[in-house]
Amino acid sequence: MKICRSYAPLLGLLVTVMLMVLGSEVKGQSCIPQVRKYATRQQDLSVALLGLGGSVSNGPLAVDADPKTASNLSFLLGALGLTYAEQVIDFNPSSGSTGSYTTLIPANTPITIKVALPSSILSVLGGIEIQGIKDLQRTGTGTLLNPYIWNYTPVGSTFSGNSLNLLGLLNGAGEVEITVTPNADYQGIRVRLSSALGLSAAAKLYDAYLMENAASSINCGSPIDVLSGVRAGTVVGGIANATGSVSNPLYAIDSDPNSFAFMNTGVQVLSQVYETAIFNTPSVAGDSVKIILQDPGGTLLDLNLLTGFTIQPYLKNVAAGSPFLSSDIFLSLKLLPSSGNKYELTLPVTSSYDRIEISMGGLAGALSGLRIYDIKRVIPRPPVLIDNANISSKSICQGSSATLSINTPQSCTDYRWYKLASGGSPVQTGTSYTPTLADLLTGVNIFYVEAQRQGCTESISSRTPVSITVNALPIAPTIPGTSTCNGSAASLAVTTPDANLTYKWYTASSGGVLVNTGATFITPTLTTATDYYVEATNNTTNCTSSTRTKVSISIKSLPIVSAIIGSTDLCVGVGLTYTNSSSDPGIWSTSDPGIVTIDVNGFAKGISVGTATITYKVTNAISGCSNSKSITVTVFSLPTISLNPIPPICIGTTNASLSYSAVSGGLLVYSINWNDASFSNVNNINLPISPISLDIPSIISPGDYTGTFILKNSTSGCISSYLISVKINPKPPPPIVSIQ
Repeated sequence: MKICRSYAPLLGLLVTVMLMVLGSEVKGQSCIPQVRKYATRQQDLSVALLGLGGSVSNGPLAVDADPKTASNLSFLLGALGLTYAEQVIDFNPSSGSTGSYTTLIPANTPITIKVALPSSILSVLGGIEIQGIKDLQRTGTGTLLNPYIWNYTPVGSTFSGNSLNLLGLLNGAGEVEITVTPNADYQGIRVRLSSALGLSAAAKLYDAYLMENAASSINCGSPIDVLSGVRAGTVVGGIANATGSVSNPLYAIDSDPNSFAFMNTGVQVLSQVYETAIFNTPSVAGDSVKIILQDPGGTLLDLNLLTGFTIQPYLKNVAAGSPFLSSDIFLSLKLLPSSGNKYELTLPVTSSYDRIEISMGGLAGALSGLRIYDIKRVIPRPPVLIDNANISSKSICQGSSATLSINTPQSCTDYRWYKLASGGSPVQTGTSYTPTLADLLTGVNIFYVEAQRQGCTESISSRTPVSITVNALPIAPTIPGTSTCNGSAASLAVTTPDANLTYKWYTASSGGVLVNTGATFITPTLTTATDYYVEATNNTTNCTSSTRTKVSISIKSLPIVSAIIGSTDLCVGVGLTYTNSSSDPGIWSTSDPGIVTIDVNGFAKGISVGTATITYKVTNAISGCSNSKSITVTVFSLPTISLNPIPPICIGTTNASLSYSAVSGGLLVYSINWNDASFSNVNNINLPISPISLDIPSIISPGDYTGTFILKNSTSGCISSYLISVKINPKPPPPIVSIQ
């Protein structure tokens, strides 16, 4: 169906409308920021009867891509819906009125209009229609009596004012955005204002726009538009009695630090005023909103006065999380120095949002006015991990490094790493950064990271500092090498040790086995040349010297010692001289002088029964190395016997008897050496049971004869000697017998 309009009246037009406004579905977010594509062409297609009805003034202001300016749609008294004010706008890139325009916007592409609607229309939920159109063009050449005729083709469903979204505007006045989604391909829309009650009404149409991907980077942090107005709340009489207002609402987003929007609840304090800042593109969840505000009286803000002050983030027309109430807001206020009691309010928003509504009033005793100087969106300072630990500083040792990384990187965000707190060129771009050793000087090194939204020019966070302290390495210790005798330990020590350092000794220049901790080290017994390696560790920083000091131990040969010559058996009280044929002189020693003694000449003497070691130690005069030979000497006890006297015998008797008692144990033999050659000696005869029979020469003179009784232990070889004697008496003379 074509709809035409000429400057001649149209009669009998009745429009049936049906409301369909965009729902609350939130679509997936792209990392490419979105910008507005504004409509570029418009026409007034209003209908009037007998001078009454609709008209559009300042029509070009609805397509000038300036959200501050608007066209005016109005009608007088109306004619029960037969007259209306209608403005048709499209996205034809040509400003001309003729010519073919074939580009179509695909069906189901949302289009948004910014309007200020009359409360008289809102109160009856009717009077506004929005519908997609195409083929807006002028027909005919036109004459003075018959001006040009414009026509278009309506497409898709009609959206009317019975929407629940418009219910939220009841009892209020101000700018709103209405987004509709035509269900057919279109080139623009028509906005029609009418009144079923025949009342006069007026509305403003600021602009119409589509959202499209930006061709280059844009400013994502500053709002591009505002909506403002007043809500009557529960005041008797509705919006008509509400005196609140928002003055200069656009001053809150103009980047001038001295200009401000003024929110005033008016004399009717139960009114609620609002200002909504709109951003080009949705935020990333976690972005904050920063607002500069001030009490117009120049006093400090009071929590009691902030009652009824609320901030609500939105994504399109859907609330993005819970509102920030006065108590939350008060705790986040920061007084700006030297600013005349201006406050900075920064609130993190956990959900994605593209608009922020500031509202105040609605309660008795609340602040009646507030200045809003600036509204910005701030991306958070990136949280940093150091070597995957949630810390902001770390100490490392010289020659080591640390990996800095972003803790949970945000989507659609680039991260740049710097060595300066501001300015300079990034040293790395990405979610992690490992400084080079050349950038890690001894002392404190501070690195910085900032976040920037992809496709955005000003959405740059403040930089997060990360501190890495580089501790110097201790110098490897000085330790002189040494030598030791084969089979001996070596004693090693650090030259001038430092009490702040711990010294560790290893078997290899790297790795190896830790064999000792401390400034000194007594090695195990060594038989071959051996190297040890020592490093120093600082007790405070735990840093270790970069190298280990090599300590070499050479082995000196031992002198050659001959075997000891001499018996390994000794008897108590008996001495023996031991000899050794070594070329170097040596020293004799005994392990137990209580068992055996030995003098410098090697003469040893048994002292008591037992075992002891006799050692001959030789020390080389040049090398100082000693070597020795030893033998184990067993000291045995002397055999003992208790001999009884030999009874005297008469001459001519050839046998005597030697009895004994209390003899010592063991295998015993005896010998007898007589001092008189007439007697026959006895050698090594097993000791018989007492008595011992002694042979006496048959021809021998009377007298006392002596000898030595020798008792020998056949096992130990120990000998005891006893003196013995035998008395040989002469025969008595024959008796003299006298006969008387």
